[in-house]
Amino acid sequence: MAGVSKISLGDARKVLLICGHPDLSSSSFSRHVLGSVDRQVFAVRVLADHGVRRFVPDEELSLIANARQVVFLFPVHWYGVPSLLKRWTEEALCKTTAVDPHKIFRDKCVRSIVSAGGLEEDYAPDGKNCQGLSHYLSGFEMTFRYFGAHVDPARLFYGTYRLSRGAISQIGRSLSQDIR
Repeated sequence: MAGVSKISLGDARKVLLICGHPDLSSSSFSRHVLGSVDRQVFAVRVLADHGVRRFVPDEELSLIANARQVVFLFPVHWYGVPSLLKRWTEEALCKTTAVDPHKIFRDKCVRSIVSAGGLEEDYAPDGKNCQGLSHYLSGFEMTFRYFGAHVDPARLFYGTYRLSRGAISQIGRSLSQDIR
């Protein structure tokens, strides 16, 4: 599979980091976070590397089954998850016949690292987006709760296009420490 660090059963210490950014070349945040996370801690799956082919549920779920936890990295797009990540959830989790996602996710920790170009005050009740950013993620998070996962609160990063590359790289390095 393209875009995947191989995870073996003997490598269960790995955290599967699934990047749902649809175009990393245009990313100021996700691309630099990916470049700075510790690959001894994270196995990385970049969904955009998959292209337009359909995701193969059993392959995707086997990656998840062999990881001790799953972290999603993505920008908020039009008040939700990017369409690529939505497509992945539909194809990888809902169209499987051989593997039961309830067994794969039961008691597994799932986290999201979410970037937004808007400022935090834009996502206040009286801000231009009228809702907190976590409100727009509730459906995505509920998907994994449905499958029995423990869903940690999303780590939200605002105004990310204003952050320096060094600041973003520090965020990636700190994620490696936080998740150990």
